[in-house]
Amino acid sequence: MRRSFLNFVAATAVAVVGMVGQAQSQASPVVVELFTSQGCSSCPPADEYLGRIVDRENVIALSLHVDYWDYLGWRDVFSSAAHTRRQRDYAGRMGERMVYTPQVVVQGRQGMVGSHANKVEAAIEAQAKIKAAASVVLTKMEDRLVADITPVEDGATRGRVLMAWYSRAEQVAIRAGENRGRKIVYHNVVKGWSDLGVWRGGRIVLTAPLPMMADGVAILVQDREGGPILGAGRLALK
Repeated sequence: MRRSFLNFVAATAVAVVGMVGQAQSQASPVVVELFTSQGCSSCPPADEYLGRIVDRENVIALSLHVDYWDYLGWRDVFSSAAHTRRQRDYAGRMGERMVYTPQVVVQGRQGMVGSHANKVEAAIEAQAKIKAAASVVLTKMEDRLVADITPVEDGATRGRVLMAWYSRAEQVAIRAGENRGRKIVYHNVVKGWSDLGVWRGGRIVLTAPLPMMADGVAILVQDREGGPILGAGRLALK
């Protein structure tokens, strides 16, 4: 993140804080991240399952396409080295020796095979019972996103504030590799990330430009790379 952009975000936040008002306390959604690939024949059931939960109010479901399948016959058009790094960060924190697809990580705390819907549902239910450290309320102000982050209780830990933007649904005709000949619909496909800075446990209001060509945006407050999600919010842009 460039210093000039961080300075701009901080300065704008000071101006906005009086306009937003005190955020109301609310239950934080559970973040479900699916690490998937168009080149993985085991992934379509997990991709389909993610589509069934994207509209739940208590869930932020994100599809992160990794790039380590791209050399086996088909390059995933949504693949990103950043998503592979994120999955490896989770693996390191969870003590796993390798990464795989499809994998779901729930709230940055529990990892499991993404097509094992019953286990994912159990993890969502378990994580929903854990009180979030931060409440995240998102609004639009003209061409900017406003994120109002407040501690749910005193003494909350610090974390990074990450912004992810995504398209709601993408259908892809796969012409090679393990899924050759299939047309698959992917849901809440993450197209990019920004690091908006550090949350230090108190109230903070940040703004950032609304991402172009995105259907929605999510803000995650996360305890270090590969750490638990401390709070999250989302906003539909279309």
